[in-house]
Amino acid sequence: MKIIREKRKTLSIRIWKWWELLVKVPKKVSQKIILDFLEKHKAWISEKQNLFEENSQKFEIWEKFLFFWEEFDLCELEAKNDKNVLIFDSKKFFTNTKNPEILRELFIKFYKKEAKKYISKKISEICELLNLSFNKLKITSASSRWGSCNSKKNISFSFRLILAPKKSIDYVIVHELAHLSEMNHSKAFWDLVQNYSDQIGIWSYKENKKWLMQNHLKTNF
Repeated sequence: MKIIREKRKTLSIRIWKWWELLVKVPKKVSQKIILDFLEKHKAWISEKQNLFEENSQKFEIWEKFLFFWEEFDLCELEAKNDKNVLIFDSKKFFTNTKNPEILRELFIKFYKKEAKKYISKKISEICELLNLSFNKLKITSASSRWGSCNSKKNISFSFRLILAPKKSIDYVIVHELAHLSEMNHSKAFWDLVQNYSDQIGIWSYKENKKWLMQNHLKTNF
């Protein structure tokens, strides 16, 4: 659990980095008030922790792994050499290792490669359609946010997006592109997000925001 004291009047709690609790509190609030606040939200905290446990990747043979929000079996591949591999044939994943840590590394490498491939192509298509341009694109291992855009017009996306449906990935791309014009989350920003979404034919931003909030734990990796 991470507690942040800052200039604010109320206490808030949320899941941070998919599994850790982040509690924001007023600077001078007492420890007792914080503990009472946590006790009051004990059921909510327990629910989120249980959801995380249920949906965490287990990194074992015969388990199912997400890719574009579809589940695919992980099957054993007969080892032909000492090199650890992960293969995807569009129907199943295959690997020759049973080591959880190595398997995790192989999946992350695969997801990063596929995320870069899909997002690079899609963001170019969207930029051409909307007559937008950005500086650099980066695929990261960020676990606390789907994407980001800075004042230098550099845009980053978490590789975990590749586990989500394509329409949700496209929404996050549009969200970050809107920050090229509006570096905030004002009404003007959300109006721009909706306008872009309408032009490329994806769900409304409200539906996407709701879906990502409800399913982010399932994309934990």
